[in-house]
Amino acid sequence: MLFDTLVGVIVPALCLIFDPLVFKGTWTEAPLLGRFRLTAYLFIATQCTVLISWRILQPRSPRTCAVYSGLLLAGTIGAFGLGVALLPFSIVGLPFLGLGALGFTPFLTSHVFRRNYREAHERAAPVNAPRWRFSALACVAAFVVPAAAATSTTVWTKHAFVKIASADVRRQSIGLAMLRCVSPLIDARDFISAYDASRDASRKARIAGAFHIVKGGDLEAEIDRIED
Repeated sequence: MLFDTLVGVIVPALCLIFDPLVFKGTWTEAPLLGRFRLTAYLFIATQCTVLISWRILQPRSPRTCAVYSGLLLAGTIGAFGLGVALLPFSIVGLPFLGLGALGFTPFLTSHVFRRNYREAHERAAPVNAPRWRFSALACVAAFVVPAAAATSTTVWTKHAFVKIASADVRRQSIGLAMLRCVSPLIDARDFISAYDASRDASRKARIAGAFHIVKGGDLEAEIDRIED
């Protein structure tokens, strides 16, 4: 359990926190997979929860195990796919203080999920209905739900910025309330994108003010930090 928690939960979390170029792009002007950032964060958070609950609860019900097998299979596929996508950059980055080695950690995570998937799959064997139906549905849902949630959040956030950029004080208040609802799911880059898209100085000021209220920082200082 310790190894699974370390490689399947803690290591992915640390990689996201100290991510230098994949989703955050601190060292580059644009992250490699920046447009999938929110979907990836939600997927990874969901999969970490699935793995922890599987190891702690150790369910015995065949149908429950079938559902877990599908969820864990999604984690296996997702981690392996990310590792393949990062492979060229990981190889190139190896000479630079070994930083490229971080790009290989998804393969270790995939191994952990695959092992747990096989255990869940074997426990699901006695189920009467074909177990692949439960597994397949859970596997598809593991990808679709985070993607749908990320898409909804993006649309919601865009509407919020439109309201904030408005000269109407009431619409600005509604926009701020909308951003507060999704504050944990958005970061400075969302504000910066809206800030750069605004041509009017007063609109830029309102977006910067919203950043200060929602995130508690200086947006222009954040822009300088990211650009540097």
